[in-house]
Amino acid sequence: MTTDEQPRNRAVKMPARWEEMGLGDFRGTIRFTRSFGRPPQIGPDERAWLIVEKPGADCVISLNGSELKCRSDGGDMVEVEVTDRLLERNELQLAMKSQDRGRPWEETALEFRGKAWLKQLVARRFDERLELKGVVMGQADEGLDLYTILGRKTAIYARVTPRPEGTAFCLASEPIAGGDWLGEVRVELVCGSSVWHSEIVPLSNV
Repeated sequence: MTTDEQPRNRAVKMPARWEEMGLGDFRGTIRFTRSFGRPPQIGPDERAWLIVEKPGADCVISLNGSELKCRSDGGDMVEVEVTDRLLERNELQLAMKSQDRGRPWEETALEFRGKAWLKQLVARRFDERLELKGVVMGQADEGLDLYTILGRKTAIYARVTPRPEGTAFCLASEPIAGGDWLGEVRVELVCGSSVWHSEIVPLSNV
């Protein structure tokens, strides 16, 4: 393909590199589109987020013809809430310029979260105590219960208050008996009787 030739419409399996899609030396903008239906399982306390991992530097993301204002998580991932933007039938489009010729993205998916959720969780063991760091995002009418579970026991409990911009926390347990340590902990964010976020976090000894 020369730089003057226009690529034809075709189905591609993602993720894929520029050359793996038969684009050769094409210079310009390529638009990737995907149609999908509205997921039926969105609950009243859930929100749908569009997650795009490692988009190209100039990637423009649109849903149903409207460009999305995406925020980065501080790394290579961008995310935006799309709950109220979803229709019965939807079209997602990612427009990417040819100068970014690496892998356009790793994964693109809808992720369902509660009104609040956890991110950047890090658990470590120090001085026979368990330390948990992270950020609680989103919103809630009142404080939420945060449980850090080691084995079958709650090692850390705290009340946390989410904010849209994020609330950082650093929590520590009481001393834990040596035989009770495992290689991971389960962290849960709970509102009343509903678990809004649950995640397994590996335990480091740093």
